[in-house]
Amino acid sequence: MQVLALLLISVIMCGCASYPSITLPYFSQKGFLVETNDTKSVLYISHKDESYNFSLFDSLGIPLSSKTLSAGKFHSQKFLHPHPLHDRIFIETLQMLEQNEHYKEFKIQSDTIKVRELESVY
Repeated sequence: MQVLALLLISVIMCGCASYPSITLPYFSQKGFLVETNDTKSVLYISHKDESYNFSLFDSLGIPLSSKTLSAGKFHSQKFLHPHPLHDRIFIETLQMLEQNEHYKEFKIQSDTIKVRELESVY
């Protein structure tokens, strides 16, 4: 029972992590190709008011993560299993945009992550 309580507290604390404020030019939506080792997924970020909405999909279009970053905190939008790696990918992608870059490669633990901005069709 104590292990279950400890696990629950750690999950809650991970979900409450605060992230630095990022200043970006306004955009309505951007798409990114995310490669984690040999796995490809697509990330969409939309910006509304003071928040950023993140939707990550696998190569079959199945949602992996759907979150909103508002006031430095992530909030889940759907009943998807939380994955701390996704939060880090979202932050790294926003920092990439803040630095006006279109490609970024970084490591999280043993995973190599490559993020490439998709060209807008509009």
